[in-house]
Amino acid sequence: MRFFQRIIFIVSFFLVTFFAFAVISSVTAFITLRNMQFRSARTTAQVGLFFLQPFSLVTLHAVPDLEFWKTSLEITAEVDPLIQSLHHSVVSALQKEKPSQSSSDVQNQIHEFLTLIMKENDTLQHTFLFKKILPSKYQDLLSHIVAAVPDIEIVTQTLFETHHTFLILFQNSEELRATGGFIGSYGLVEIDHGALHRLIIQDIYEPDGHFHGFVDAPHGLFEYLSDGKGMRLPDANWSPDLPTSAHSILSFFTAANEPSIDGMITLNVHTAEEIVKILGPIELPDFHTTVTAENLSTVARSDRSTFFPGSQQKKDFLSALFTAIKLHLTDMSTQQQKAIAHLLVTEIKTKNIQFFDTSNDLEALYKKYDSAGTVHVPAQNELFFYPVESNVGINKANARVQRDIQLDIHEKNTTLTIHFSNQNLTHGPYTEFIRPNHYVNYQRVFVRPDMSVQSITVSGKSLEKWDENILRTDSGAVVKQIGFLVVVPEQEENTAVITFTNPFPVTRATPVFFQKQSGLPPLRYILQKMGTAENTSTLLL
Repeated sequence: MRFFQRIIFIVSFFLVTFFAFAVISSVTAFITLRNMQFRSARTTAQVGLFFLQPFSLVTLHAVPDLEFWKTSLEITAEVDPLIQSLHHSVVSALQKEKPSQSSSDVQNQIHEFLTLIMKENDTLQHTFLFKKILPSKYQDLLSHIVAAVPDIEIVTQTLFETHHTFLILFQNSEELRATGGFIGSYGLVEIDHGALHRLIIQDIYEPDGHFHGFVDAPHGLFEYLSDGKGMRLPDANWSPDLPTSAHSILSFFTAANEPSIDGMITLNVHTAEEIVKILGPIELPDFHTTVTAENLSTVARSDRSTFFPGSQQKKDFLSALFTAIKLHLTDMSTQQQKAIAHLLVTEIKTKNIQFFDTSNDLEALYKKYDSAGTVHVPAQNELFFYPVESNVGINKANARVQRDIQLDIHEKNTTLTIHFSNQNLTHGPYTEFIRPNHYVNYQRVFVRPDMSVQSITVSGKSLEKWDENILRTDSGAVVKQIGFLVVVPEQEENTAVITFTNPFPVTRATPVFFQKQSGLPPLRYILQKMGTAENTSTLLL
């Protein structure tokens, strides 16, 4: 009898000990994972799995709470290998070396990880304890990840199973244009079944010089930038609807013998500045220049008048800069990798990075996650306002222009007020090489097609005429465009006031959609309905 008691005691002792170690290891693994210490999380999770596995075997994998716990540890243990594989793939691509893993291996690794996530979510629904104690925010996060699995599969299939060429447009938001900024340069990235096949960085005037046709310039561009030459490639992002601008841009590249572009990514200078800030100063000894976040937009833009199609000067500078950035990217610390990943997510959310693709699946995916740069399609009972600025002064004046926006909405009419303050300092006397920093802005406002304009005043003076037309964008929106010029000299202010007649009687319950332009800093706006300030907040869209 005592023999069996001792056996039971010993077995109970080992079970309790194993269970205690499993709990301690699991808690430690989850904490280190939350702190993004992936390698430590993997090691500790493997220890937890060792102590937990006997319980799963004894219960014949029939206890959902145990299986959920075990799958959580399996996921935690697989995070680090997955990140390392992705990191090595990117580094190998940047260095044009043969990767240590084949693209199919990496794709399978991603698929297996996603399978674990789906198993985890399914098991959670049958648990008794974890369903009650797991915070709702984590349960929601798990559900969101599972819902995104088909979308992730689309992206991995595009990258690992097809030949895809991406056009990356580098937009200088300090010279504001509709989709985020002036296109000074671009990159072509060609990916063939997961391997980097081609990567070039070039001045935008190079392909533009190969275009010998004529494209009618739209309002605003025709009067202030075209010089009678129609629309050219550097100004082809005139439409704030990215798919519309993308089709225009890709047609220019087709004419310049680059017909096989599948997707387009716009990247504003703010993103590049933040990346350089994380990486640190970048030395370019051949150009006697140190590139920092503070001077990046200046040295990368330079004076566009000094470059011409076929010139090697800017191409050589851009290639040297990108090569130096690649070297920094391949030698990042773990902390820098985390910072870059967090930055890219933030920049997509704030529309400093936007996407377009000729693939219907990818384009639908971009629209689903609000990163396609499309003009909003207003609902039947919704008011819609989208102010869009275009710096047509061929300078970087808008970098130091502050603006406040106010919407005064009443039952029958709505007034949109945009106040500009030019903080640029005066640097006269001006010459051919020293130009004033006046902000010359072709201001557009996109609204519902059934909104009508009562009046427009600029500097307190009523305009007798303005541009006004109905547009159908490539993304399916039908909107009315109103355009006019607003000039704000250095150290001065100016105000534009547009009064509309509402298409239907507006009440306090009428929804209002205000769309923010890519490339603008966070905006302060005041919304007033029926004379009452309902909301004052910083707009981050």
